[in-house]
Amino acid sequence: GDELPTGAVAAKAAPEGQEALAGAVVARVGEEAGKLTVVDGRVLKLQTHHGGIADEGEVLLVEEVASELEVEIISVRDLKEPNWRPFDNMRKSVHRMKREGSLAPYVKVKFGEAQEEWKSTCRRMKIGEKQLLFGERAHFGVRRDEAPPTSLTLKVKDERHVTLVGDPTIGTATIEGDQLAIVEAQTVELLHEGSVAGQLKVKLRWHGGRPGSF
Repeated sequence: GDELPTGAVAAKAAPEGQEALAGAVVARVGEEAGKLTVVDGRVLKLQTHHGGIADEGEVLLVEEVASELEVEIISVRDLKEPNWRPFDNMRKSVHRMKREGSLAPYVKVKFGEAQEEWKSTCRRMKIGEKQLLFGERAHFGVRRDEAPPTSLTLKVKDERHVTLVGDPTIGTATIEGDQLAIVEAQTVELLHEGSVAGQLKVKLRWHGGRPGSF
């Protein structure tokens, strides 16, 4: 019975003469996409194919922005192992038997404090591999009536599937100030506890102009 938020996206085009959001809108529960059934602008049911009917979920929204920052995660290289944890030796032995590298890095990107953090897919490194390609893009909108964030935080983590303590951080980099205006690919150092823990190659693109220039 909750009210549908402004900007919700219809699950399919409406027949001529009918309201687009009269039937269902795009939503998701966790990692699975689904749809909300809507009646008179209020939520009736949230359902996914595998998970069935759910009480809580997220709705896909479309919002007009003045500009958009696109962050392309190109690659990582020379990654160091994160701090040792119990059972690390056993985990590494299992990966060696599978002829896999011990690192499974992914990248998290945060633009300012207000925006939601973006996460890349996880990639398993091969034994002896120094560089890992991603080729993924994150997008962050900036509204005309808000002050643009002044820093971009990039964090590389190692996926462990241990929910109690979370995934360890390999290294973190920050792009700020004039660096945010660089449109060529740039390589930034990943730092962890004051030491270099690897390198991350990224490329920034401003769509609609960088805030402050329009």
